[in-house]
Amino acid sequence: MIAAERGQPIKQTRHVGNNGANESKTPFADLTKADAVAEILDEKGEMHVAKIYAAMKRRGHPVRSKNALSNLLSTSGRFQKKGKGIWGLVVHI
Repeated sequence: MIAAERGQPIKQTRHVGNNGANESKTPFADLTKADAVAEILDEKGEMHVAKIYAAMKRRGHPVRSKNALSNLLSTSGRFQKKGKGIWGLVVHI
């Protein structure tokens, strides 16, 4: 957690999955940008693009700009615009 706050990559960790087997968890910085955004929105819920950008930078994920992030959000089918600059995950029923 301290590494993420300093903007350093988070080391790969091991955790126990639902079936009790050890599973490898990909470090946040190594996730695709879409997967990183999805993880943040899954944890926090709907957020403004500036806050998503700040969360990604804080966790050590390389993202060029808020504009690049906005382009990703608007072109991916995984995310839905909820308001002016507010994004959330698409809910599949």
